[in-house]
Amino acid sequence: MDGGFRTGGVIRCQYDEVKRVLKERDIAWVNEKYTAIKRHAIEQTDFYRFYSLEDDFPVVNKMFLIKNTASCSAKGNYSTPIHISSTSGSTGIPFNVVQDFKKRNRTIADLKVFGEMCEYPSHERMIFFRVISSKLHRTKEQEEKDNIYYIDCSNLGDMHLEEMKQIILEKEPRTILGYSSVLIELAKYIKRTGIPHEGFSMKSILTGGEGLSDEDRHLLESVFGCTVYRRYSDMEMGILGQDTGGGSAYVLNWGSYYFECLKMDSDKPAESGEVGRIVVTDLFNYAFPMIRYDTGDIGVMEYGNTGEFPQLKEIYGRVRDCVYTVDGTLLSPAKISVMMWGIEGIKQWQFIQEDKNLYTLKLNSERPVLQQEYIEKFRSILGNKAQIQIELVDEIPIMASNKRRAVICNYQKE
Repeated sequence: MDGGFRTGGVIRCQYDEVKRVLKERDIAWVNEKYTAIKRHAIEQTDFYRFYSLEDDFPVVNKMFLIKNTASCSAKGNYSTPIHISSTSGSTGIPFNVVQDFKKRNRTIADLKVFGEMCEYPSHERMIFFRVISSKLHRTKEQEEKDNIYYIDCSNLGDMHLEEMKQIILEKEPRTILGYSSVLIELAKYIKRTGIPHEGFSMKSILTGGEGLSDEDRHLLESVFGCTVYRRYSDMEMGILGQDTGGGSAYVLNWGSYYFECLKMDSDKPAESGEVGRIVVTDLFNYAFPMIRYDTGDIGVMEYGNTGEFPQLKEIYGRVRDCVYTVDGTLLSPAKISVMMWGIEGIKQWQFIQEDKNLYTLKLNSERPVLQQEYIEKFRSILGNKAQIQIELVDEIPIMASNKRRAVICNYQKE
């Protein structure tokens, strides 16, 4: 086994604990850890010192924690950071999260547990497609030591897609990891130019950072010849969950986090099956307690029998990735994607809600577009009063984060 994962080692103990909690569905253990992190926050931070264990701590978000970093940070021995995890996400606002040594070990343990769940044993070869920055620069020696190869995907032109394809064939990874939109563009290119006769080496593909429609999952599986898994994670915390393939529900990481799904317009719990805000408590970051952190994501949680962990059935992404019908009903981006399934000649598309009743459908098409057909199709789900404008484009731009958002909501519901 790789370093730090020997039997009896610190990370090994963390790994065993995560697996046990998930297997045994040990809700009592999770509740104990939740109480422990609350007690620590009361004792060690200025912000929480006036709360009691019986209180419902406030729901906080990224902007609140950025503005109140000092008062939310733990004192004493925790004031010296072991690791700082930085992210700006699609908001462009830097967010630095201090993590202590135990949290770092827990993150490594989580990676191993959830890696095994998607047919990726620890330290097997991985290719990670992402935007490479100066902060992420890794030497050849580091890559070979970790057996993880970071490949820049800032440019998704045909020349660069061919380079990405050749790297996969040369490195023969056990798995590849990347944004859904990047892997979909690569799969489309390979399907268009020819799937290698010998196929690919991967046993699994991990997508993250964006939603993945059933149609796109089938595309990835048919081109790469392996199971596609959706991972739910963020830079602030780590691995929050992962599905088991085939578009199944997510296995949430109750071994390291406490999850809630709250109503869209209040901090009351959402009903089983109701769309709500995903709120997470990190049970292990004692340097910077993140308690009831509103991730900005929305999804659907379902509650089963007593003694079972709630399941995250679906992640819709951010509110800005959803759209509203003309009567105010929230639609997931997956619903919009379904409307575009199986349409020949469409290279790229993007759907934008501009205002309450105004929508724009951008199409990069190889064939003439029958605009009225699209208008009628989308009015069937948005409402007859929907004003839908079709815009023909040569390219759908990629954001600075290298995500290509298929669905955008610029409308703010009152």
